[in-house]
Amino acid sequence: FLFKQKTGYELVPSLVGSEMCIRDRNTEAAKDQEIAQALQLQSTFQEANSKLKADYDSKIEQLEKELADSMSASQEQEKTIRELKSKSEELSLIHICRCRRAS
Repeated sequence: FLFKQKTGYELVPSLVGSEMCIRDRNTEAAKDQEIAQALQLQSTFQEANSKLKADYDSKIEQLEKELADSMSASQEQEKTIRELKSKSEELSLIHICRCRRAS
């Protein structure tokens, strides 16, 4: 079984001779241009993706700091409330003692 290579005319009867070379050259140039455009798009996508990731990481870091600050503030508020309750109890006891002495 022999493989017979077809001629350009047999493949595309409307093109002959130098027209086939021009067709092939234009096709290769178009492919090269498409590859270049695809690589440029990929590069643009990677840059945008990197920027989004950096923005996302920065926002996460900011939110974590705000949460930590909020928790710290909440703990400070709880401490202040405990101190105020303690002072209130002390004042109540002092008031009770004074009332007993006065009577």
